[in-house]
Amino acid sequence: MTATVSEEGARWRPGSWRAAPTAMQPRWPGKYDLATIARDLGEAPDLVTATEIETLADGIARAAAGEALIIHAGECAERFDAVSAPGVAARMGQLRELGAGLTGSRVPAVVIGRIAGQYAKPRSAASRLLVRGSGVTEIASYRGDIVNDVSPDPLSRTPDPRRLLRAYHHAAATMSLLRAHAVGHSGVSTGVFTSHEALLLQYEEPLTRLRDGTWLNTGTHLPWVGWRTAEPSGGHIEYLSGIGNPLAVKVSAGTSPATLADICRRLDPDRRPGRLLLIGRFGADRVAEALPALADAVRGAGHRAAWMCDPMHGNTFTGPHGRKTRHVEALLREVAGFVRVLTSMDIPVSGLHLEVATEAVTECVGGPGGPDLEGLSRRYTTTCDPRLNPRQASFVVAETHRLLWS
Repeated sequence: MTATVSEEGARWRPGSWRAAPTAMQPRWPGKYDLATIARDLGEAPDLVTATEIETLADGIARAAAGEALIIHAGECAERFDAVSAPGVAARMGQLRELGAGLTGSRVPAVVIGRIAGQYAKPRSAASRLLVRGSGVTEIASYRGDIVNDVSPDPLSRTPDPRRLLRAYHHAAATMSLLRAHAVGHSGVSTGVFTSHEALLLQYEEPLTRLRDGTWLNTGTHLPWVGWRTAEPSGGHIEYLSGIGNPLAVKVSAGTSPATLADICRRLDPDRRPGRLLLIGRFGADRVAEALPALADAVRGAGHRAAWMCDPMHGNTFTGPHGRKTRHVEALLREVAGFVRVLTSMDIPVSGLHLEVATEAVTECVGGPGGPDLEGLSRRYTTTCDPRLNPRQASFVVAETHRLLWS
């Protein structure tokens, strides 16, 4: 359940993050009036409801107690031009199938999509060099459709804050399609819960509204913070600390137990069930060494967090011709290690986090329907990270189900 604003929390405001160092924010050109854009966003209708947010929190609490399983899956980075009735229907159908495959009807499935807002991407470098013929041009990195365009030229890569409004309208259209497809299929009016990385706080802030005494991010059910921005004293943690939505945090092998305990304290001071979803992304070779101390620190501090495995992001490597990829075998090794560690600690495994495509892409190596390294180029269409194709995703989910219930 969401919490009402306490006396201490009353000092928090959606813009409190501005007083803290905040990473991964683009440098918007000065010719645009950001205040006008923020005002327009602030006047836009809510995309999700308080009831839906509470329902998701209840589902996460059940998963943390071992009474449900979460599937959290979708695109690495949504594209504006991908919003269509057939496309959204395909994504919703895939999410439901993955949820059913993970649980096998043994426990309820909590289905969360990286959908209706996953438009921003953090980048390790602000720019890159583009080689064309005999010339070399420096262009800004692609930061997702909410910031700039994927086309590799200086003009397209210039951050454009008007895209914040475009992102909202594309998310709203996606939500409308989700609700339309969900009629008669779910007790939740969206059919699936929505989630995105709360990376661009100038977008999240205007969509944060006071509803029945609680500050809620009304742009998504589950905002999450990535490992690059999970700094306890940073702007992203400051922002998330004041909203009543359930929250997810990416946890890496480089996260120290003390840091994670500090993050949990900031985000979950009341130790509320359903408040925190911790997404481990360690890598197959590091999960066994990194996870035990982190899980012990969270439990020792009294947080009833749900732990789910993201086997994608810790297992990325560069293949031929500079293409990033992941090997399905490494994904399964990480899942197996994750399950083994938490089971030995008597902590429920709460679910699985995947980046998936609805098309038969060739971006990850191995598994059914997957290419070898030389075959990556056949249908490598991602604008950012490599995704599993449907057959690979179903295989990983089926193997995870086997590990959980064998």
